[in-house]
Amino acid sequence: MADVSFVSLPGVLTCAVGGVVRIIAWSLNKEASQIASAKKIDSLSDLKRERSNIPELVAVSGAAWAEKPLKCELSDRQAVLTEGWTDRHVVRTVDRRGARVRTPETERLHSLHRDTAWCLADPSKSTRLPIIDGWTAKHLPWEPTMLHTQEERGVAQRALDMLAGVYVQGRTEAELALPLHTQLTAIGELHSTSRDAAVAVGSIRCRDGQVLALRAPQDGGPFILTNQTLPQLLESLNSKTRAASLIANCFIGVGVAIITFKAIQATFSLIKRQRARKRAMERSQQRRLEAQQRRAQSPAGVEPAPRQQQAPGVDDAREEGLCVVCIESRADTVFLCGHMCVCELCAAGLQACPICRRRSRPIRVFQT
Repeated sequence: MADVSFVSLPGVLTCAVGGVVRIIAWSLNKEASQIASAKKIDSLSDLKRERSNIPELVAVSGAAWAEKPLKCELSDRQAVLTEGWTDRHVVRTVDRRGARVRTPETERLHSLHRDTAWCLADPSKSTRLPIIDGWTAKHLPWEPTMLHTQEERGVAQRALDMLAGVYVQGRTEAELALPLHTQLTAIGELHSTSRDAAVAVGSIRCRDGQVLALRAPQDGGPFILTNQTLPQLLESLNSKTRAASLIANCFIGVGVAIITFKAIQATFSLIKRQRARKRAMERSQQRRLEAQQRRAQSPAGVEPAPRQQQAPGVDDAREEGLCVVCIESRADTVFLCGHMCVCELCAAGLQACPICRRRSRPIRVFQT
């Protein structure tokens, strides 16, 4: 009974993958619900009516603006946020089991994040909403710029690279930028601040002299800067939620089917083995009764011969080469230990050899 496994590892893993996808779908649905609960502000000037409700989760639109924008390093664009890095591409020659193998590698030389005091502004730039730590927002509409160059290395450096088995292919400079004047939909927590970087001409001031600004919610809510409209963003998240839910249901359904099939197969195998044991016990009991009858019928002082000697070769011919589990079918399946002792049907529910108990997989043997 210990050799029969009722648990299917592939089925469990499939259900686990479905569970992970289900968690992703739940997180997307939660984010969509939080975004839908945000108060929609039609224009930046309407924020003046929200000064008494802060902190508050709001959704507002405007254009990215900065008094002192950043100059992109790889293009002539002006931006409010940039993120850049430089990678070096090399090919190394290494020894693996006596063979020289060339493996490509990428080395990150440096990375740099830059931002400036920026805000969302209306078309006339008369009303502005400063953005605090905008680089932490999700769905930022970055515009990438990439530049591939050959790295210039001296003769001595190239000689050292050859001795070390290194070939420098070049380097890639990449830069992500949030350009100036990009039309954005911002979702975050409206609050008041006295942070100098947030103070700009046209900011909405509160009664205490502070200004309204948008930041990431302190309770872990959504902080999003995107070039999509609010309905488009909600539709995108809902579509992803439906797709993730469908994929999760498929994985979980397949996993449950595999587990159920394995359990049914193991149950039938166990029932068959129990019936085989019962038949074997009945045959053993019948042989003991026959032996007792032979001893009772034999003359006094004469030891009766074993049954196989009374009828030479009859029982051996009947039982030789039979499955040790069902004792009916011919043994045609061998384990990796070398014992060919079970039939193909009984081997389907075994994970170990019934003779030596060594765990191994059964292999069907065809005799031609």
